[in-house]
Order: sequence, then C-alpha cells, then structure tokens
Amino acid sequence: MTIKLNPLNAIDFYKADHRRQYPAGTEYVYANFTPRSSRLAKMLPDFDDKVVFFGLQGFIKHFLIDTWNEGFFKQPKQK
Repeated sequence: MTIKLNPLNAIDFYKADHRRQYPAGTEYVYANFTPRSSRLAKMLPDFDDKVVFFGLQGFIKHFLIDTWNEGFFKQPKQK
C-alpha cells in the first residue's frame, strides 16, 4: 500500500505558525540540522560524541524528486 502525499502539505504542523514567535521585522530565519543532544548516548560504553547522518540520498530521490514530480510538477496547469 502506498500513501499518496501532496508535497505542498508535507510540513511539520507544529511549525506552521512559528512566524508569530519571531520579533517584528525579522527577515531571515535558518536551520542547520544540529543534533539536539547526545546526553542519552552517554550510557553506551563505546560512545564517542560523534553523529552519523545517513538517508539523505533516499530522501532526495523519494521525496524531493519522485513525490514532487508526481504531486506537483507533472500535474496539469489547470489543476
């Protein structure tokens, strides 16, 4: 079973209204994917304070390319 996702609606809904949290006049906001914390990993005996990032290629192929092509770019302009 495949879920058809409209990419225009693919957001974290709790973030949808964050704009009201910024001071008046804010013109630029950014994110840098910094991990929140490694405090829970310290229970592992071999923990070395490093982060492994994986899955970007699959995300780009499936979501950014396939989902956006099917749900937006290949749609008729009248739709």
